[in-house]
Formats: sequence, C-alpha cells, structure tokens
Amino acid sequence: MRICKTNDVRQTDLRQHLGDKPGIYCWHNTHSDMWYIGSAGQSISERTDRRIHALNTNRCDNKRLTKDWNDEHVFEVSVLTICDDPDQLEILEHQWIQKFETEKRSMYNVNRLAKDVVIKSPEHAMGRVKRKCTENLITGCWEANYLKPGKGYGNIDYLGQTGLQLHRLAFKAANPDVNMLGKVVRHLCGNRACCNPAHLKLGSHLENMHDSAKRFEAFGEESKTIMEWLSDPRCVKIQRVTLQNRINIIKWNVEKALTTPVRHMKRPVATVGLTPEIEAQIIQMYAHGHKSKAQIGRACNVSATTVFRVLKKVTV
Repeated sequence: MRICKTNDVRQTDLRQHLGDKPGIYCWHNTHSDMWYIGSAGQSISERTDRRIHALNTNRCDNKRLTKDWNDEHVFEVSVLTICDDPDQLEILEHQWIQKFETEKRSMYNVNRLAKDVVIKSPEHAMGRVKRKCTENLITGCWEANYLKPGKGYGNIDYLGQTGLQLHRLAFKAANPDVNMLGKVVRHLCGNRACCNPAHLKLGSHLENMHDSAKRFEAFGEESKTIMEWLSDPRCVKIQRVTLQNRINIIKWNVEKALTTPVRHMKRPVATVGLTPEIEAQIIQMYAHGHKSKAQIGRACNVSATTVFRVLKKVTV
C-alpha cells in the first residue's frame, strides 16, 4: 500500500490492506530507498494510522522520517510478520532490524542505546554516578534518585552526552576498556533504577529480552500472590529502606529550594492613567514599524496589553 502526505489515507483502506492483527510492519521510502520497521501490539492498521497522524502534526520522534514525510516522499507500507504473542514482538522487531542491517539496507531505525560512552576518567565518571544514586542497604542496588518518566532509568548529561542512561555510565566507569558500541547493559537484579556495576552485565538486545522473559516466568501460578509478597518481612524491610531514601531526597530538595535565592524580574512601573500624549507617542512609534508592542510599552512605561488596546481603538 502506498501512502504520502498529500494523499488522504482512510482507516478503512488501512484495514483492508494491512489487517487488524498485531505484528511487525515496515515502511519503504521509494525515493531514498530507506526502510523503517515497527511493531504493533494490537492492530497494524491502527498503529500505522497513529504514525501518520504523528507525522502530519510533527510529533514523530524520528526526525529523518519526519523530514522525508514533509518532503512528500512516497512510502510503501507492508506487513512482515503476524504475531499474537505480545512478549515476542520486541524480539521479532529487533531480529528484522538486524536482518535488514546485514543486507546493507539504509534504516530509519536508530538505536540510541547502542552508542559507546565517552568518559573523562573512571574515577570522575564513578563519582558522578555515586552522587546521583542512593544505595539500598537490603538489595545492594544503587538506585538513581531521579528516574525518567515511563522508563524507570536514571538519566544524566555527561561531557556533552545528553540523556545518557546512568547505568550505562556506571558500567563504562567500571569497565573503561570495554567497547559498548551496539550493546545494551543488562540488569541482573531486575531493577531498572540500579547503577551498581556488580549488578550490570553487557550483552545484546536479544539476551536482555530473554532476561525479561525469565523474570516474567518466575511469577507463575506457583509463586506467591501479591498480598503474600507484601506481607513478607523481607519485602516490608525493603519498602521501609526505599521509603526512607525517598524521604531523604525530598528533604534535600526542600532545603535546597529554601536556601536558593529567588531572582525577581524587573517589571515596568505603570503610570496612573493614560494621557493623550502617551497615546499619540504609541501610535507614532507603531506607525514607523521599528519596534514591537512590548518594546513600545517599555519605552512609554506601559504594558504591552495597554499598547494593544490603544492600537486596536485606533484601527477600529
């Protein structure tokens, strides 16, 4: 099925060509011969419709794909695999990306986590990590104080590397000679917020998915229920330590906010009443077209809203 920004794609046409089943799909740019691979957990047609809406409103996170879409390139959308198992979708998506990359195809997909981390020195990087973490005395995890919403990982800006995941920096500080290009850092403890190098191991994306599957299988029918886990003395102790760590962080933030001086903005002093001379000055300055309403207001010692009302009264 061919789609383009200038064409009005209906959802019924997407259902007819792509179907309503979950699976892996791909977009092929017929102009630049680039490929994009994605996964849909519910319906490929609905996922494609949401992707088109995001591209039309410039809300797509893939900048290269957005640029080609705005340049009115034609894309061919097709289904690669139908998969009803939601736990296998991410694994299949990664396998298809690897297959296309081995065939030397140009891809829109960019794995931001596969870049190598640049550090100044192991001691400097580890010091930055420890200042951003709080140690859990029960589990031994170095839990990040500030977590990325929706992901659960700690982030840091380090040596120009914005949005760097904190556990990747911790692993690089403990293993400075290891090349992390194309690899992910796995959490052996299962805690995404953990940055303890003893709990981290380098591996592939597929191995990381297998780790998640094994942890998911551990909570089967034979395991304890939620209420049994919550009533376990070990779990209660862990909750108390984690809660105390969060309270200490909140106290530190409150103390910092109270001790930081507040910078007040300088506001123009409003005049009592608006004289005809000021109105004439506002109209004359705006007629020349050299200044904005805010600049005219600062020059005449009035607000921009007052300038707008004076000009509106003249134009009406």
